[in-house]
Amino acid sequence: MKNLFIIALFALVAIVLPEMSYAIDGQLKNALCAVVNASHGSVAKGLATLAVVFVGIGAFFGKANWGLVIITAVGIGMLFGAENIAQAISSSNSANC
Repeated sequence: MKNLFIIALFALVAIVLPEMSYAIDGQLKNALCAVVNASHGSVAKGLATLAVVFVGIGAFFGKANWGLVIITAVGIGMLFGAENIAQAISSSNSANC
């Protein structure tokens, strides 16, 4: 019963004050765009390069297995391909950062 009251209260606030949700959406979009821009910048490319170098050195000394190599490659691919993957899943041309 308490949870139903809380949900009804949030619904009432969303109906009565819809401009609050727009303000939060703008702030949230700006924060998420900052994260996306940081993850696609030169720092992220440098970290990905270092990850490949460290995996290569580990493989040279026989300390890296194929699982680590595959996980590193998939992680780097997901980092730099996440925007394309999200657009393919959402099937909408929403505003990019």
